Amino acid sequence: MPKAVFEAEIEQDLLVGTSAGGVNAASIGQGFTASLLENLANIWSGLTTSDVFGRFGIRSMLRLLLDALLRKLNERIQQYAG
Repeated sequence: MPKAVFEAEIEQDLLVGTSAGGVNAASIGQGFTASLLENLANIWSGLTTSDVFGRFGIRSMLRLLLDALLRKLNERIQQYAG
């Protein structure tokens, strides 16, 4: 999307985004150039699961979610039991 906006020579009044889109928006806000777009594309295409979630990848993320769910479930059980 940023590449299409750049190629169409559209000037932005406001840049917003969430997660990776927020990083892209902040980067583009610094100066919208072809080399910036290439750098962003290289950053995102070069990331691996382990770069984001650690060396165990998706298993680590799922374990964190499961632990949080079990803690919340235990809190509810204690709340109704007490």
